[in-house]
Amino acid sequence: MLRNPSHLEIVNPVSMGKTRAIMQTIEEGAYGQDDNTQWSDKVINIQVVSLGLLLPMIGADRVHLHLLILENRLLTLLMVAADSLRWGRRDNPSILDNRVRVYRHSNQLNLFNDEEESTILLLIKNLELGENKHKTTTKRPAEGPPEVPGPISLPNLVTGPSIMDLIPDKKKDNTDDDTDDDTKPKEKKVYSSNPIYSSNPTYSKENTVTDEDLEKLTETLYIKEMNNANQYITLNLQQKTTSGSPTDQAPQPLLTVSAEAFQIPTIQRVLSIFDNYQLDTHMDEYISPVQRQEEKLLIDTFLSTSVMSAAMRFLADKGFVQQDYYKYRDTLRGIWFNLFSRGQGKIGSAGFEQAFMAETRQADSGTEIYGLHNWIYFNAEETKRHIDYLGYMNKVDLGNKGSIVKVYVKFNGHDKPVTTMFVGTSPELEMALYTVCFYARPNGKCPVSLGGTKFNIVTYKFKYRGQDLIGTAYPEI
Repeated sequence: MLRNPSHLEIVNPVSMGKTRAIMQTIEEGAYGQDDNTQWSDKVINIQVVSLGLLLPMIGADRVHLHLLILENRLLTLLMVAADSLRWGRRDNPSILDNRVRVYRHSNQLNLFNDEEESTILLLIKNLELGENKHKTTTKRPAEGPPEVPGPISLPNLVTGPSIMDLIPDKKKDNTDDDTDDDTKPKEKKVYSSNPIYSSNPTYSKENTVTDEDLEKLTETLYIKEMNNANQYITLNLQQKTTSGSPTDQAPQPLLTVSAEAFQIPTIQRVLSIFDNYQLDTHMDEYISPVQRQEEKLLIDTFLSTSVMSAAMRFLADKGFVQQDYYKYRDTLRGIWFNLFSRGQGKIGSAGFEQAFMAETRQADSGTEIYGLHNWIYFNAEETKRHIDYLGYMNKVDLGNKGSIVKVYVKFNGHDKPVTTMFVGTSPELEMALYTVCFYARPNGKCPVSLGGTKFNIVTYKFKYRGQDLIGTAYPEI
């Protein structure tokens, strides 16, 4: 919404009335209590109209179409500038004039996800095709406003379908554009090299989650992942070993990580959490208000990515969580960061600590090590020489975006005979995989696929005071 949204109210007063009502209810936007609030805060009215409706209203030759897309309450603006829309003149510039500008918000986070971007680019492509085709016509309709020509028609979106309805049927959209205009914006590829994987797949109906659904979803998350750090990591496997082998088969560290990896926003958030916990599960944890804020910022940063938001939308569509941003945030904070007791009456554990860090427990046989499934924490502890890497048992590649390794280590001098961890993947991808499997295939193996490599995620629920929390989560190869 602009400062004066009268143009939107003229087109659809009912829609704008609802927008204002929501603003009043949550006291945001036009009705915010803070002097710094803006019209577009938290609530936004999106209206897309055909040029046939737009031109008579504004009576102008210069048109700016503003398509506003809200991704997790952060605004991304796609501005399409169209100059001199005088239909039928061959010397006119393209309807889009090749000036497509995508503005991204909030610390260069990739808020414009693949599904949205491919939708917009496909719409642009069809508008261009339509205008090129229209240029061959010398006659303008005698009466009525000009219509947008092209292989697809623009419906009246004021009360009509969503923008997704602008996408032509995939089966019919296999013909190449036969024009030779090299200056046109290139359409972004949506699909990976494997044709069964898409950034916008179709899942099974109702609330069932099939193995095929999990495969499609996890490959979709793989396609959407933008904070991947694999290019910044050198993996030094050295020699194979067996669990409990007395011989050190790897005198050198496992990981060497370049500084660029630690500039990735979601990795920075994870690093900020590492000093919030004590290793021993038989010691009470205390999380300060500042540390709670760090958890909140981590969840918000994760949810601002296409990976985490797509995973939560899938769970919402399947009925596991409510389809609301704040519910997503509360759910993730609850299952990952609520503290619970693993014994002796001590509130000394959390799901995040187990899956993304490490924990110790005193047993009759000595100190037992749990966790060590995340490469960011592994690297931090190996750099401090708290971890002694002794060799590997298995490794699988996840396309060109990472790998999973099964290794034998000592942690603070104590044996961890077998542990598996992701290497190079973003923390939000790992949390998304674990969260989906926690709901869809709890207490066992969850079949997933990344980069064409199929493997299992294992999660276990821990019921504490009536709540199901994440007890552990890790990849299995």
